[in-house]
Amino acid sequence: MGIGIGMSEELDDEWNAFKRRFNKHYLDSDDELKHRKVFEKRLSRIKQMNETKLTKNVFGLTKFSDAFETELPALRSLGHKFVRQVKLNKTLKGEVSTNIPDNYWSCDSSNDYCGQGIDQGMCGSCYAAAIANDAQIRYNIIAKRLYLHNLDLKSLDLGYTKLDTPLSVQSLLDCGSLTGCAGGSSDSTIMKARFLFREEDYKYEVFNVSGNNKTECEMNIHECRMKDKQPFMRVEDLTYFSNLDWLTIKTLIYHKGSFITSMYASDDFLKYYAGGIWTCDADGSVVVNHAVVVDGYGEEVTGGALKKFLWVRNSWGDDWGINGHFKIDFDNSCGINDKIHLEDATEIDNFVPDYVIDEKIIEEIYDDVAKRDNILLVLLIIISVIVVAIIVLICISMIIAIAVSIKMCKKNKDPYSLSEEEELRRDITTIEML
Repeated sequence: MGIGIGMSEELDDEWNAFKRRFNKHYLDSDDELKHRKVFEKRLSRIKQMNETKLTKNVFGLTKFSDAFETELPALRSLGHKFVRQVKLNKTLKGEVSTNIPDNYWSCDSSNDYCGQGIDQGMCGSCYAAAIANDAQIRYNIIAKRLYLHNLDLKSLDLGYTKLDTPLSVQSLLDCGSLTGCAGGSSDSTIMKARFLFREEDYKYEVFNVSGNNKTECEMNIHECRMKDKQPFMRVEDLTYFSNLDWLTIKTLIYHKGSFITSMYASDDFLKYYAGGIWTCDADGSVVVNHAVVVDGYGEEVTGGALKKFLWVRNSWGDDWGINGHFKIDFDNSCGINDKIHLEDATEIDNFVPDYVIDEKIIEEIYDDVAKRDNILLVLLIIISVIVVAIIVLICISMIIAIAVSIKMCKKNKDPYSLSEEEELRRDITTIEML
């Protein structure tokens, strides 16, 4: 038996399965033992909550089931230590469309607008990660529309170049934030930074920062380095909204793809969400503490009743929740879609950024279309040459077959026919007789 002599084999099995599932590694045996004790307490709590069914939520193990309580606050740091720098420039018009599906998700197999998700690590950068997650979805939607618009032969569409890698969180922290890992505001950050970059061009450097040491967190805001980088997208403006009804929010998500919002993420949600539709466990108005992206909606029968829910993209890695996502009850959504309140009594709305893809990126999309068209043209030419060659070969084969047949006919004459010499003798004999 491994760590924890005297503990049951069942607990050993569950602990080892947990480590394998989430690829857990520890500093040494003492560090592992400390994390295991946390894990066992939470495992017991999970079983208790599921048995008593105090709420409609389903609880299970997550990647944070062994995390110390001191590590968890950084995962939900939505600070607002300064006045919003951007006014409500635009307000969403209540344009409603009834010609939309009952269920839509930007990240399912039919749409596939989501690439690799973001793991913010022990850094309170959810407000920046939400922007990067949202921009990735919106880029793929815009790029696909541009691609299809520029296609000459839509019936031969081979797809578009999808952005699978994340956009840079670090560039938003360096160029748009005053607080870094200590939390911040998504709208102020994006409007100050304006530009977004690829993750490979501007790498995340604060992944392992401790969330408790705010001084250390703030020191991880580096000098903005966008001058020597190639921008990928930029933001022109923001469209704010709150308290939309079900049909209006469905219309927004279906046509835009996603929007940025904030929510109250409770301890139970962070540590125990394992799937299903989450129902907020807070009574009345909530104080939000976590930024996320809504990118889908649907209806599902739960407990014998049809429940409306939203698909929400998180920034705790693709190994949390449902591939980095969770579902939340539309009628009890922990602050999502509300005019929400922060701890300093500041009100904040949900918003949709108006993204513009950099012209060089657009040229790349068009070049990609041209390359695909050229490939199609080359393939058509090759196929045509092969078809012509086959026809020529068939014709040559037929000619050869005919020639061989004629030759065989000559060799196989009627045995009763006279040879040329015999015909000549016959003719001479006939003349002599005359």
